[in-house]
Order: sequence, then structure tokens, then C-alpha cells
Amino acid sequence: MSIAHVQSTGNRSGASDTTIIKAFVSNVTAGNTIVVTAFCGAGQTISSVTDSLGNTYTERVSGMSGRLKIYEAPNITGGACTVTVTFSDSVSYRAMSIHEYSGMVNTGAFDVGAAATASRAGSAVTDGNYTDNITTTANGDLIIAAIVNIPAAWVAVDAGTGLTERYDDASWYESEDKVQESSGSTNATWTCDNTDTYYWIIASFKAAVGDLVDLATKGIFPEGSLMPGAFMISGG
Repeated sequence: MSIAHVQSTGNRSGASDTTIIKAFVSNVTAGNTIVVTAFCGAGQTISSVTDSLGNTYTERVSGMSGRLKIYEAPNITGGACTVTVTFSDSVSYRAMSIHEYSGMVNTGAFDVGAAATASRAGSAVTDGNYTDNITTTANGDLIIAAIVNIPAAWVAVDAGTGLTERYDDASWYESEDKVQESSGSTNATWTCDNTDTYYWIIASFKAAVGDLVDLATKGIFPEGSLMPGAFMISGG
């Protein structure tokens, strides 16, 4: 089963508060996965992510001394869903992007990730802004990344080659994704309209792989039966 994007949205603010909140446009589907990217300004950190359905979010990657993170909630409860990111205290410059995916394994989905610990000089050339490389271990991984412009002076940020933009606040925060067909080294890139410094974060998640247990639990092939065309070898 391949990972498929279902929906994304996001929110950002330059005003001070202890949380930032955003609702999905459509109901989320039970069994899918939600991935959240979040950022806060200097002086505070990201404490937690929760939602209105009671799904459990686990921090997967952290950068900028806890100010830029990616969280995952697998095997979610379905329904109308509002996501809340909570910070350690009131802070200005808050941002989040929320993403629903199908086809992700429900246990142990997180593969590898990385995040900036220092700002990087920007570039206005195509794909000139980038994450470090990560080396995935499974074919078909979802690669999701976010970029933050600290001076908040960008006019335009475009997804890098081979990536799809999922949230763009039209100023200083953008998230994007892709599915990597074969495991190995990969990264994320962006094309920006100036050379302002930036921070980045990237994570990868594994796709679900169907097996006979799944078929049995769905009643397609009852437990103990053989699939059409299968045969059994007996010893002796």
C-alpha cells in the first residue's frame, strides 16, 4: 500500500499566545495518520500537540532547541478534528501545518529525520534552500519537511523539485512533501525569492505493507485457509 496525501492546512501568527490552533477543512478518516509541523519564536519551546478527537501525538524530530518540531499521530480516530499546538509560555511568531495521510503503517512508522540547529544562509536560485540529507530504510517512505524564515521577509517560497507544497503562509513558513520510491539518501529543497537566513526540519515515515494476517482479519481469506493458487509443502 502506498502513502497518499488526503488533506493539509495550517496557521501562523505574529502575535503572542500560548497556543496555536487549526481545524482540518474536512473530517479526518479513522485509521489514517496525522503529521504536524510546528514552530515558535525565540525564548520558548513547543510543549505538546493535541486534538479534539483525543488522538495521541508523539514528537519525532526536534530542531532549533525545541522551537521547530514534527509530531505524528497514527491510527487516528475519525471525525471533525481541530489540532492545538501548546508552547512552554506565551510567545510571538507561532506557526503550524497539519497533514492527513492514508497508507502509513500504524506502528513504528517513523523512519529517520533531521533538523537545523543553526540558521543557514538563504539563496534565491532554484532549489537553493535545502535540508541536510537523510537516509531512509524503506521503499515508499513519505518525506515531509518545513522551512522557517527568521527575518519574516520572504515574499514567495516555492516547493523544491519533485516536492509538493502543502501549506504556505505567504510569508515565512512553508511545508511540503513527497513519496520516495526507493530507500536511500534524500532531502527537501525550496526556491525562495531572496537570500534571508532560514531553518529547516525533515522527517520520513514508512508505508503500510499488506500481509496474510490483514486478509484474514478482513474475512477475505479465513484464517487457516489458502489463497487461490497457493500450495502447502508437508515434510516427512
